[in-house]
Parts: sequence; structure tokens; C-alpha cells
Amino acid sequence: AMVEQAAEAGFNTIYFQARHRGYAYYTPGVEPAAPVLLGPDGSPRWDPLEVAVRAAHEAGLRVEAWVEVLPV
Repeated sequence: AMVEQAAEAGFNTIYFQARHRGYAYYTPGVEPAAPVLLGPDGSPRWDPLEVAVRAAHEAGLRVEAWVEVLPV
């Protein structure tokens, strides 16, 4: 829904917060996945960044990863 709203409003880019408080909100390599993404076996259940990129590209939007470097 957010991607559709951004496209309808005339935006051309979506910024996706890929990391937050030391956790990855995408299928990680070295970094730990965010706890809310993990299934009972400890592996990520889904990749929100992949979902956002697919939806945005279907709507003709770019996606930029936003990394929170110094949380306050």
C-alpha cells in the first residue's frame, strides 16, 4: 500500500531502512537478522527489502537502502 501511495503521489524513489539498532531488515550475510523476522528455527521467514524492491520496481520506483549509522 505504501508503494502504491508513493507512486500515486508522484514520488520516484523510496528509502528503505535496511538496518536498525544493529539488525538487518533483509536476508543477512554477516549481520544478524532482526528478531521480528525470525521463525521458530532462528532463520529469517521473509526478506522485507526484497518485497519492497519488487513492489517498487513494478510501480516504476527506485529503492535506496537507508542505513541508520548512529542511533540516538
